[in-house]
Amino acid sequence: MPLVAWPGLPAAERESLLIAGAGLADEAAAAAIEAGRPAEAVELVEAGRAVLWGQWLATRNDLSAVAAVSPELATRLQESREILDGAPTTVTGERASGDRRMAAAQQWESAVAEARRLPGLAGFLRLPSFEQLRERLPDGTTVIVTVSRRRCDALLVSPAGVRVVRLPDLTFDDAYDRTNDLVRAHETADGGGEPAAYDTAITGMLAWLWTAVVAPVLAEIRPGPGHRVWWCPTGPLTLLPLHAATTPDGRESAMDRVVSSYTPTVRALAESDGPETGVPADKILAVIQRDTPGMVPLPNAVRERDTLRELTGGRLTELDGEQATRAAVAARVADHRVAHFSCHGLQDVRDPSRSGLALHDGFLTVADLRAGAPALRGDFAFLSACRTAAGGVRLLDEALTVAAALHHIGYRRVVGTLWSVPDRRAAEVGAGIYRRILVGGRLDAGASAVALHETVHAQRRRFPHNPSLWASFLHIGR
Repeated sequence: MPLVAWPGLPAAERESLLIAGAGLADEAAAAAIEAGRPAEAVELVEAGRAVLWGQWLATRNDLSAVAAVSPELATRLQESREILDGAPTTVTGERASGDRRMAAAQQWESAVAEARRLPGLAGFLRLPSFEQLRERLPDGTTVIVTVSRRRCDALLVSPAGVRVVRLPDLTFDDAYDRTNDLVRAHETADGGGEPAAYDTAITGMLAWLWTAVVAPVLAEIRPGPGHRVWWCPTGPLTLLPLHAATTPDGRESAMDRVVSSYTPTVRALAESDGPETGVPADKILAVIQRDTPGMVPLPNAVRERDTLRELTGGRLTELDGEQATRAAVAARVADHRVAHFSCHGLQDVRDPSRSGLALHDGFLTVADLRAGAPALRGDFAFLSACRTAAGGVRLLDEALTVAAALHHIGYRRVVGTLWSVPDRRAAEVGAGIYRRILVGGRLDAGASAVALHETVHAQRRRFPHNPSLWASFLHIGR
């Protein structure tokens, strides 16, 4: 798939080619599992998913090791990636611009191959092996759920190795049919449909997820108190709340058994390790859009701002209202380790690269974040906006969501939503998280998964029959 979606091609063409190959990674993984090679199944899933993000990350790789051996080669790599990263313009028109990109991609590939022949650089920009991945995983269980016509499985990956759990109640057709039903329920609810019918649809989905996926996984894991699980769903399951799966009678939920997070790929989780240090209040950025031109007001955005002011003693950085422009946000993000966005979110299910956050002067899109954002080391981002963790219906395995974009550009943990939520509920969830992790003027980002878990658990106890209000919130990263 990375060869098919060659970086020298225009973005739209690469996306079309990936759509044509949708599901190939899961079919390959199913074949490897049947051949008794589960570690290879993990590698195949990793190779065929999040291809666009993998290419983006490759062009941002540290070149210091190459420069130490061959400065001239490092310069060639740098020149190539500057063209591949941006949107090059030429006076000779679109054709010349495309030719320039293709030449840069060819030069990049040639330089990478040359770098791999240098001493100590044989693994330069190669996908990590299963052994390399598992060695860097955190304690807990990473659960890859594959959906293919041949078979459906959960690959349970941990530092100790990988186990396969067959999922007989999960089928390819059922997964797509049920996901389409939920997408239609979201659209009906957003159009003013009956709230009770919406909650009934979500409740049914949570019960199916429990039976088809989560119960068999938990039976194999046998988790103790506080056990961490990182869900890595594929295909249509990327749009579903595995973390909130609940028994048909409503008495037990995944939330009662494990602390859940998500990861776009196993590699993304493995590479998000690093030292844990508290974040001072002056490294927190709050982007607040109560009144966005042309959109419904969000009165509770002010409550979120006030909560952050209270907990930080007013020492955070604020971009409020007209100050929150696309340029201003892009400029300030790199200077802050925590980013809070309280605004409208847009999900474009047919072109997920156009999904984004509504700022004062337009949308900050996934494409903007992927193309223009600096490489950074952020600790936590909270997206108090609708559908920031839901991708498109045609590029399900590419993780083209705002939440995944922030995670890939450097935020180790991100909280987002799978569907639209009332701004009052979002403000309550945000306040619940921050009061647990922001103490004494410092923020403990490493505690954000547990903080979200406890906060949403409280919302579930309060609104047990209204999962539309709380099951949407999810955590990405460590």
